[in-house]
Amino acid sequence: MDSKMTWQEAQTRLLAWAQPAHADAVRLPHALYTYTDQPLPAEHPYPPFNIALTQGYAVNHEYVTRQLRQPSGSVQLRIMGRVPVGKARKGAPIADRAFRARAGDLMPEWLDTIVDEPPSRQSEGSDRLLLESIPEKFTGVMPAGSIIPQQEKIINAPRRLGYPELAILAAQGKDEVHAFVKPMTGLLVIGTTLRPPDAPKASRERMPDIMTPMFQYIFNRWQFPFLSLGIHEGNLTEHLTAASEQVDILLVTGIIPYKQWTQTADSLEPAFTVRIRSLHHPLGHLFLAAEAKGRWVFFLPYHPVFGLALYALLLLPFLFRMSGDPEGYVPFRQGRLMEGAVAEVPDDDIWIGEEKMTRDFAKTPELKLLKQVSRASMATLAQGNCLAIPRSTSADPQPGDFVAILRY
Repeated sequence: MDSKMTWQEAQTRLLAWAQPAHADAVRLPHALYTYTDQPLPAEHPYPPFNIALTQGYAVNHEYVTRQLRQPSGSVQLRIMGRVPVGKARKGAPIADRAFRARAGDLMPEWLDTIVDEPPSRQSEGSDRLLLESIPEKFTGVMPAGSIIPQQEKIINAPRRLGYPELAILAAQGKDEVHAFVKPMTGLLVIGTTLRPPDAPKASRERMPDIMTPMFQYIFNRWQFPFLSLGIHEGNLTEHLTAASEQVDILLVTGIIPYKQWTQTADSLEPAFTVRIRSLHHPLGHLFLAAEAKGRWVFFLPYHPVFGLALYALLLLPFLFRMSGDPEGYVPFRQGRLMEGAVAEVPDDDIWIGEEKMTRDFAKTPELKLLKQVSRASMATLAQGNCLAIPRSTSADPQPGDFVAILRY
């Protein structure tokens, strides 16, 4: 057992302890971001279909452009269901229709633009889509013929399957692929002062839970299976035992007295081996990671900022490692920044700020901007008082402004 670990050491050790789950047949629509356990033939390094990268309505750019240049200045498209790719490729383009598309959908080449509100809106009920401005071609679409990352005839293993790889496999007529199964993660919330976020607001003395929807959103973003185990009180040991049997990775958080928290954490032994009991963070003494035969339990304080730091620096690489990644995939923006490293983000403005303290955990945490810097160390970032704001999407922030903390 280790105490007072740095974030960097904790990540290194978790990745060493993590073992990929078993491999099994995974249906192609659910194989996004999975890792293959064996080489796969890739007969064509160019996907033969357009691929939807966002959710919305797929339309034909040429038809929409031509209609919007008419005196009426608008065009209405009838909304259809999702496109059956095989049939659509054989028939003539249905240019005056809009088809519902989800991220990862394969589309014929004549559906080359994804539109959604606000640039579009439904008109005359729910079966018509009204467009009044010309969208750019290939908005939200990966064009047919886009090359996959490696120009090979074999998809090597382990290989993370993205949209191009799925398009290539679908073009070969495959319905499923043999890949590592992603671990199931569950969140158990404990305490008597919280209520589910979708519960009626009759009970004013209880605050709506914010941790469950936050984790649900970020896990769904990376297509990781997530199970909400609800809010519990009473005999926490029984709830903990039952919850740990339902998932591969159990996250436990809540608002309870510190003594009860430590007693509940201590109840894990001897069934679980405690791997980490504390992190270098003001709330790090409430963190605990324990493991038993490939099943994991993480105790974390009920604080959204700490939860986001834990997700970015530890959980995300840990989940990818358990999903078959040989190293633990961590995109730069998700926090591969360790103590001693310095962040210099060319496309972001980095701000140092002071967190606005509140006792209402249901409110989104806010940061009061103090000064803008060109570099920031992980020691600052991990404390929750540093924010990188993309220049391309942000307004013009000024010192003294308050901004919501949504990510690291």
